[in-house]
Amino acid sequence: MILAITFALAASTSLSTSHAAKKVTWPAKGFKGSNGVYAKIPTSRALVSLLSANRSLRAAVKACEKSACGAVLVTSEQGCSWWEVRSNVYQTQAEDLSRKLLGSLTTYTTGSKPKKEKTILLLSQERIAVGINVTEIKVICHKTSVNKMDPAQIYLPVGSGS
Repeated sequence: MILAITFALAASTSLSTSHAAKKVTWPAKGFKGSNGVYAKIPTSRALVSLLSANRSLRAAVKACEKSACGAVLVTSEQGCSWWEVRSNVYQTQAEDLSRKLLGSLTTYTTGSKPKKEKTILLLSQERIAVGINVTEIKVICHKTSVNKMDPAQIYLPVGSGS
């Protein structure tokens, strides 16, 4: 079974539980989703905090010094066997603020346990330049290991013919 949400269009829902006098809300504030799968784009401040707490993320983000990158936080009520994230890389044109599609990016990564947040870096091969961003992010939580993909970042520039 595949559950997917498109981040920009997802409705916001949350589940709440109570522990003693403290109310715990899941998913955390700012997550949007449907069918038990949630995602949010971290703020710069939140991403810096995540990077300082996670050595493997710090090593991976080195690629973002030269190439356009993005990030998405994901979580699932029932957990996921593996995650797939589809996104597009655009450049905003300074002269008229129109957007030019540069390429598409598909990211495959390991799964996550129920209600555990996972940070997924979106690493394109597009050189860093003014106005380039990774957007139109669609998150897919795969519930079974059928057709499981190995962790990978697949960037297809516009006009690559693939």
